[in-house]
Amino acid sequence: MYTEPKIFGSEDLKKRTYILFYFNGKRVRIYNGHLLGKNIHPNRANSLKDRDKLLNELLFEVKIALRTNTLKIDAEPALEKTLYTTKEILSYAITNKLSMDISSEYKRNLKYIYAAFLDFLDTSEKESDINQIKLSRIEEFLSGYNSSGTYYMNKRRDLGVLLSAASKLIQQPVLLVKNTSTRRTQSRLHKIYEPEQLYNTP
Repeated sequence: MYTEPKIFGSEDLKKRTYILFYFNGKRVRIYNGHLLGKNIHPNRANSLKDRDKLLNELLFEVKIALRTNTLKIDAEPALEKTLYTTKEILSYAITNKLSMDISSEYKRNLKYIYAAFLDFLDTSEKESDINQIKLSRIEEFLSGYNSSGTYYMNKRRDLGVLLSAASKLIQQPVLLVKNTSTRRTQSRLHKIYEPEQLYNTP
């Protein structure tokens, strides 16, 4: 299982650029065409234009190799393999959900909870493994939506959907929201008609 490869780099030719993707929950960076059997070396380019051209060529070849299962990632010890950070996994999760055929309102709710949750987390939490975040911190975040049981449960649900998408990506359960406390929601009563409205109905 892998994520869509993307180009990461800098406008500074002195800094190395690469193709980044995640394979079975681990980060992989590819700097050249060595693993592909291709003579593609973006970081040897003498201009930004040439480097960008080579990066796009490398990206194209990486995508083909992943789709045809010809990129032997696990056989290459030089590749960087680290666990997702919370910030990274949430970014991929929201991108994945927004690409689905869901309503615009649902997408808006998910984008809101994604931004709000990231803003709530401190730097160390964003850079750590998502399962290292304490349940008490999730409870603290959701407590900001205590104005009504319905409002709280809606935000709890939205965060749960986001983390569920994250768990599928890393193939590990993320049970932070599931373990939080619930609130009783208020039932919506039908609007009571006035007597004149009843008599005047056709």
